[in-house]
Amino acid sequence: MRRGHHSFGIESARNTHTRLIPSLRKQRRRIALDVRNSDAMARENGQRNYHKNITEVRAKSMKAMTVVTVGQRPRAGILLMLAAVACFTALDGAAKVLVHDYSIVEIAWGRYLFNLLLLSFFIPRLGMGGLVTTAKPVLQIVRGFLLLTSTASLFAALQFLPMADTYAITFISPIIVAALSVPLLKEQIRPSHWVAILCGFLGVIVVIRPGSGAVGSAAIFPLIMALAYATYQIVTRTMSAGESAITTVFYTALVGSASMSCALPVVWRVPTMAAWTLFFWMGLVGLIGQLLLFKAFRLAPASLLSPFAYTQILWACMIGYAVFGDVPDFWTAIGSLIIVASGLFLVCYAAFEKTAFASRPMKMR
Repeated sequence: MRRGHHSFGIESARNTHTRLIPSLRKQRRRIALDVRNSDAMARENGQRNYHKNITEVRAKSMKAMTVVTVGQRPRAGILLMLAAVACFTALDGAAKVLVHDYSIVEIAWGRYLFNLLLLSFFIPRLGMGGLVTTAKPVLQIVRGFLLLTSTASLFAALQFLPMADTYAITFISPIIVAALSVPLLKEQIRPSHWVAILCGFLGVIVVIRPGSGAVGSAAIFPLIMALAYATYQIVTRTMSAGESAITTVFYTALVGSASMSCALPVVWRVPTMAAWTLFFWMGLVGLIGQLLLFKAFRLAPASLLSPFAYTQILWACMIGYAVFGDVPDFWTAIGSLIIVASGLFLVCYAAFEKTAFASRPMKMR
């Protein structure tokens, strides 16, 4: 999923373990007992049908465990994902209103400042230690700077480009992740994946149309945003599991507000009451979107939810038309379809490979 200010995102949501439902706890205990009983019976019978019995029982156990891990309410997860995407688009819409009167530094400062202030409501429940404790403080700070870079680049793009055009270009981010995973993570990329990556790049070329003047040099900003967010995802993959989503949000807000505060005196302009309201709105919907995203990935698997991130361009078209009078042209629509199709291919193929691997029979030795 794209977005520089979606601070904990898909990767952090994957690191959180789903709580077990009481009935499923009983089911797992019963299956574990069946495994022990089958093991004892097989040994008493002189190992007859031992492998067959154990394989069948373990298959049932893995199925039950998969149900628990993935979540029990995929439809609710999809609805929460759609709501989260709408929140992030509303945040960007507010930023586009502000960029014509205030600097990118001040807008990003206000967005992260109110995000940080709103997080203080979690202190009574988590405690200060629960909010700031992390096993990887350096990587949390690095991730914070990467997200700040992508956020500022996105806001800069919105100053010159319609929302739909900006999103169309930033949707190349998951394709960049696939390309960077080869040199940085030593992952293997199939030829079909390279075809999807090249098609995604072609889609960006269609949207930008170099030399036509339709988008112009302002296209560099969403490209920087996509590269920064793709690097953020790579860094996230290198981190160990167990990092709290709220802690990640906290460090993102802290790095963003502290960094922008250093440069704020140079570009400071006293905000009007309307501007303060939009700053608060950005911090609020950003935090709500992050929490909705976090909850969505507890209810449904990432392979199911990831494609719905592309609905952001629909929200962008609606907000862009209603607030700014922007209407995407034909080539922007065609390029967006190419980019979305390339990203969906990568997501669906990864889900297919994961399902195929899980369904392979276990070899007994």
